[in-house]
Amino acid sequence: MLILGLTCLAGCSGNKETKAGSPGVSNKAASKSGKQTAEKTALQAEFTKARIIWNDGKGRRVMEARFKEAVASQSGKIAVVELRDAKADLYKDGRIAATLSAPRIVADGRRKEVRASGGVKIISAAEGASAVCDEVTWKSHLNKLFGAGSVRMTRNNVSVTADGFQADTALKKARFTNAKLGIE
Repeated sequence: MLILGLTCLAGCSGNKETKAGSPGVSNKAASKSGKQTAEKTALQAEFTKARIIWNDGKGRRVMEARFKEAVASQSGKIAVVELRDAKADLYKDGRIAATLSAPRIVADGRRKEVRASGGVKIISAAEGASAVCDEVTWKSHLNKLFGAGSVRMTRNNVSVTADGFQADTALKKARFTNAKLGIE
């Protein structure tokens, strides 16, 4: 489903210029221009000021992201999207569970995961909890967040600092590595 969204975005990216041998240009058109091109198995597209919607096989929303810049690439059956200055709503069973913001987010449809880095902030949609860390991996099919580096999670007046954590997407339950508890 992620690939379908990328294909739609590529068509709507506003870039009207096409080149012989690029997607959407037939070999016949390439022949007319007098150039022969080899068929490539990789696709790369760039987008600015847009959003990406990722749905599961049942049509339920998995992630919706807004970003300033994105680079999408596909080689064979592997599609990867890198979002820069991004904010993503993470869903569980079709409902927003948390919002994640980071300077860099990579969405991998094949692995069904999102990797964020560069200083990540996660805010639970229902629990009043938030977490910050250097990097996090969200495995959507497991409903799990795995964070590392300068972790700080807060809920109400309780805070935990740690080297790493593992939590459900909504930050309801979490396990920490080398944690220190604080009350504010």
